[in-house]
Amino acid sequence: MTFVVGILSAAYMGTFMRLSGDDYCYGAEVNRWGFWRAQVVSYVGQPPYHGDRYSLTFVSGVLSMIGDKASAALPAVSLGLWLGGTTWTMAQLARRIGLRRVVPDALYVAGAVVFLTVFQAPDRVQSVYWRSGNVPYLLPMAVDWILLGLILWQSRAPAASFPSLAGTFLLAFVVAGFSEAGAAMQLAWLSLALVGLLGFRSRIPGESRGVLRGFAAAWAGAGLGIVVMVLSPFTQLGLELHGEHPALLEVLVRSARSSVFFVRETLEGLPTPTVLTFVLGVALGVSGAVETSFSVQRSWRLLLVVGGATAVAVLAFQAAVVVPSLYAYDALPDQRAMIQARQALVLGWLSLGVVCGLLVGALARSRRWAAAAALGMCVVLQLAFAAYVLRGAGNIRIEMPAYRSWAAAWDRRDELIRQAIEEGRQDLRVPEIDHIVPMVSELQGDPTFGYNDCAAAFYKVRSITAVLPTPDD
Repeated sequence: MTFVVGILSAAYMGTFMRLSGDDYCYGAEVNRWGFWRAQVVSYVGQPPYHGDRYSLTFVSGVLSMIGDKASAALPAVSLGLWLGGTTWTMAQLARRIGLRRVVPDALYVAGAVVFLTVFQAPDRVQSVYWRSGNVPYLLPMAVDWILLGLILWQSRAPAASFPSLAGTFLLAFVVAGFSEAGAAMQLAWLSLALVGLLGFRSRIPGESRGVLRGFAAAWAGAGLGIVVMVLSPFTQLGLELHGEHPALLEVLVRSARSSVFFVRETLEGLPTPTVLTFVLGVALGVSGAVETSFSVQRSWRLLLVVGGATAVAVLAFQAAVVVPSLYAYDALPDQRAMIQARQALVLGWLSLGVVCGLLVGALARSRRWAAAAALGMCVVLQLAFAAYVLRGAGNIRIEMPAYRSWAAAWDRRDELIRQAIEEGRQDLRVPEIDHIVPMVSELQGDPTFGYNDCAAAFYKVRSITAVLPTPDD
């Protein structure tokens, strides 16, 4: 319940979001070309927003057609999709491990992953609240969990059906089209999972072989999506304008260093949530070992392998997020893209904690008093964690008055614009308001400014000029 409170606080903050910055420009392209033609023109032409990211263009176009209220609903919808997809996937894993409380345990872990990622996002305002940051970076994470759940669901049959494989392929292709960083991350986790499954293929029960076909179909869809983005005229022009690009080996080395630096930066800047995430994983592992028939004598070597593989995978996933930007622009990606690396790190700390907890729980289970003490300690740790979550939710709410005021000012300005349009005016002067999204400009006094031009096309007028309100306004 505390995780849900924390997630709902972030969703409620999102209800105060309106169109800002790039949001106007996506809507302008739809108004200029029409919805379907805008999808084609954005890919084969050279529009400012956003040629190669075909899924981003599509979803942003749909949201623009719905209206400005879509920006207010998007954070709640995407967070709900993320929580639901993660819960579905975790429930399938919990059922395979033999846990008795499948849905509560799955929802508990899913809530932890979503809240901790949102709370520690390098740029929560852009990644979670702002529409043009949420769609390319947060939304594909949510759909990726649904994709993984679909693959695990297919493992119930020895041979996956063609419709399910086609759906997996298509879903992976859609996820790849949101952003280059998301596509690289998706291909990384699919590749590692596929390599691991092929390496242990002989140990996979015959009735679960369908999971291999599911991962293969998803990998093919993700690969095709990357190819489609790379072949986009928009991408090719950007690569040509940038000139020389670093060698692939140099990019990989620099991305690995960036991944290590990200972990070190997290340990130094966010020590409390990092430790609590690991401790939560320990508590989950202890309770799981006591509840199941896990044997430390048979499995400690496997746990060491799993722990090492987890650490390597987390570093690889974080590195994958920065590879496209390092190659294309010789620079690290914006902080809003790093929410995907943050989720990988949260999952890594939880997983390593679970590994340690399984060892502790298996050792304690042999003595009744030790098992009771271990479970009691888990209860205390989880209650402390719940208190921390509520405190974090309160910190999110501290920002609420500023967002509420900005939304009210935006709504008043939008009403003035629409009244002017009804009166037949084409050159509008509107009140200037401060920006709420960091590093994203608002409408300015120059009608030729980029966002002013996009806003004019969005509202279907000739020009918009933002002026400071007078004391009488």
